[in-house]
Amino acid sequence: MLELLSPNLLFNKQKVFHLNASVNKRASNNTGRKAVVLYDQPLEELPIGMKEMLDKLIQACQFKPEETLYLNARFIPGISLGNLQNEYKPQAVLIFGDVNISRNISKLKKNFVYELSGVKIISTDSLDTLMKNDAAKKALWIALKKMLGI
Repeated sequence: MLELLSPNLLFNKQKVFHLNASVNKRASNNTGRKAVVLYDQPLEELPIGMKEMLDKLIQACQFKPEETLYLNARFIPGISLGNLQNEYKPQAVLIFGDVNISRNISKLKKNFVYELSGVKIISTDSLDTLMKNDAAKKALWIALKKMLGI
């Protein structure tokens, strides 16, 4: 049996704890967009130029950088939309290059917006192609604006 130091507190009707108003406000006011960026690159780390390009794109899409996750599919075995949803709960998944995230869809059309299980998905050219091709960047941006309502 445990000995209580102040047994009279057990029957006291005062609140033992309370939530700070700012905590409630922060939890319910989470309007930031969450995104997962998937790409396929031979190096685990993105080259600086590619990372800068993606960072600019994320900001233009109004995603919060701290709520955006960059994943190199080459180094993550068995990546799937279900796993991404369970672990990260993204609002959007941006796929750069030929990365397959669903057994139901063998190949996603480039710059076409899909919505699977409540997640918006867009697949586009590889990062290498986007770095060199302004027309590919423009096509992606048009599709992203449509997808996000920007």
